[in-house]
Amino acid sequence: MSEMRYDIRQYDSPLALLDHIIRDKQADLFNLPIAEICSQYLAVIEENSQAGLDMDLASEFVVMASTLMQIKTSLLLPRRVQAEAEAGPMDELILQLMAYRRMKSLAEDLEGRYDLYGGTVQREALLPSQLGLELEVVEDPLKRDQVWAAADRLAAINAQRYNQQNLRIIRLLKPERFTIKDAVRRLFKEFRSKSQIFFHELFPSDKGQEEKVSGFLAVLELVNSNRLEARQDKAFGPITLVRGRQEKDSNE
Repeated sequence: MSEMRYDIRQYDSPLALLDHIIRDKQADLFNLPIAEICSQYLAVIEENSQAGLDMDLASEFVVMASTLMQIKTSLLLPRRVQAEAEAGPMDELILQLMAYRRMKSLAEDLEGRYDLYGGTVQREALLPSQLGLELEVVEDPLKRDQVWAAADRLAAINAQRYNQQNLRIIRLLKPERFTIKDAVRRLFKEFRSKSQIFFHELFPSDKGQEEKVSGFLAVLELVNSNRLEARQDKAFGPITLVRGRQEKDSNE
């Protein structure tokens, strides 16, 4: 497989290029293979050095390259005892990448909203008299309990929005990794205490999309290799999974 080629003129900043390299490698943001990433980043800079880049733009990419080299060198040196509150260059880089991904996520969300609502035109509100309506003043004094109840409802709505956005950011920064091998291991762990498993039990609603897909592929693989048997008594009925004959013989 040929190595991917990058043109730094397509990136707005060094963080954009660095984040792209990290995503291509599917690396965990909190456990970066800094030596490998640094080498590839330097190779990209060297490859684009003769591309007629703007000096201001090129200098920013060179500064990031020197930062990566500094981090790589510091990891090779003997570690000294640091205070818990002291942050090193690696921590600062991770915080910058987290902020970049956060801003990129918000920008993409705003761009999607603009595409959806950019062409809308707001109609000016008409006065009741223009609509032929008569106004009737009804005295309804505001009660303190109503104010506190409205504040509680607003706080609950904001908390729910915050939690949903927080989950999106967590998945963005540290994507889930659930392989077919993990699904097979979990499946046979279930068979230790059960003689059979219903197919729908493998895909509960609280599981992530990647885990569901891996579980489905694991079932197909095990059925194809005769390690599992899938049984269905009637059309559209529940599917039951039991150990195949090959799996039973190997356990015996």
